[in-house]
Amino acid sequence: AKATALAELAGYLSRASIGSVKTGLENDDPLLRGSAIDALESAPPDMKLKLVYGMLDDPVLAVRMKAVSVLAGVPKENMTAAQRERFDKAVSEYISSQMTNADRPEAHLNIGLIYAKLGRFPEAEASYKAAINLEPSFIPAYVNLADLYRMEGRDNEAESLLRSALGISPWNGDVYHALGLLLVRQNRIPEAMNALEESVKLSPGNTRYSYVYAVALNDTGEKAESIRVLEEAYKRRPADRDVLSALISYKRESGDIKGAIKYTEALVDISPDDPDAARMLEELKAAAKK
Repeated sequence: AKATALAELAGYLSRASIGSVKTGLENDDPLLRGSAIDALESAPPDMKLKLVYGMLDDPVLAVRMKAVSVLAGVPKENMTAAQRERFDKAVSEYISSQMTNADRPEAHLNIGLIYAKLGRFPEAEASYKAAINLEPSFIPAYVNLADLYRMEGRDNEAESLLRSALGISPWNGDVYHALGLLLVRQNRIPEAMNALEESVKLSPGNTRYSYVYAVALNDTGEKAESIRVLEEAYKRRPADRDVLSALISYKRESGDIKGAIKYTEALVDISPDDPDAARMLEELKAAAKK
């Protein structure tokens, strides 16, 4: 339970929660140390380097591998020459560890994810394709390979791949979400909206998909529907900062100051040390009195 709670902090890092993460990194239980590393996945690069780099020398392989995954997103120029050398050795260990399960598509997916974070796109592509060759119905490899094609500007190949994935798994919200984002980039808005809506219907528990769809709705003028989607997402995950921030903004824009105050109070509750949230609440309350 503690490990799960630590990992969940990934979406709620703040001055109030970072202390718990640091404590987790020092815990005698490797499960807790690994979850504390997971919590830093979305942290700024310098924070990752400061808190996670030392975990490359953890006595437990699984913990070291989590450290590699998180540090792979840190730009090489942020590291000293000695740190880069140590990290490169850790990457080699990670790949060797994954290849002990080379008969499983998950191993090649994990390797591809590391290569993608490192900007080694040809090797990432080869790893994702190896996963698909091993298991043609392994959807995560399709989604990540399509995202890699997107980063390389190969949108046509990405779309073809995602369409193939839908042929294999037509009820997969992850695929619809990836396809929707791709279609938005191509300015194929009606098709994109349909895909993003499907992603929410098929993965209602993923508030990120609801948030993205709601933003798209707002941008296309469907402001009332956008707020409805966000409020449904808020009911499922009331501590999601992105959802709360969007609700505050859209409620304020629509003239619903009372509603904006409600959600700003919720944001302050989960981020008591956030001066911006507190200031926003004061401004809204002042506006309500006018």
